[in-house]
Amino acid sequence: MNHGRVEQFDTPIAVYDRPATLFVSGFIGTTNLLRGRALESATHDLWSSSRPARSSRCRPDRAFAAGAAVMLSARPEQLRLHAEAAAGRWRVHRRLAVPLGPNTMHDLETRDGVTLKLVEPRLGPSVEPTGDAWCGLRPDARPGLFDIATST
Repeated sequence: MNHGRVEQFDTPIAVYDRPATLFVSGFIGTTNLLRGRALESATHDLWSSSRPARSSRCRPDRAFAAGAAVMLSARPEQLRLHAEAAAGRWRVHRRLAVPLGPNTMHDLETRDGVTLKLVEPRLGPSVEPTGDAWCGLRPDARPGLFDIATST
């Protein structure tokens, strides 16, 4: 509920994986929020925060006008670190890496000061805990994309 209004009524998994609103996205679980603009009048063309990026993995049930202010909501497990630049990736500074059992939690910062949380499996040798890297959406990620103008 948000100010006495039901924002979403669904199973816990659906609420976490497919939040209906930006409020629900931030209320249930941890999420990373990145501001940007829709590049075209289609859901699959995405946003730009620290650098232009495109994605075909945003919510298919939403359409945005070209240039509309949008907010991308990606869960920590929907992001991936990379050693080099490529389409759909943006530069981040790794501030901290903390092993949490079989996973590593990374605390990242974009060039424009947005803090991101990223969780990935600990496979093989440990990654350097700090320094610059590139961040992007995992191939299987389905982040939420919300119209900022209508979000409360």
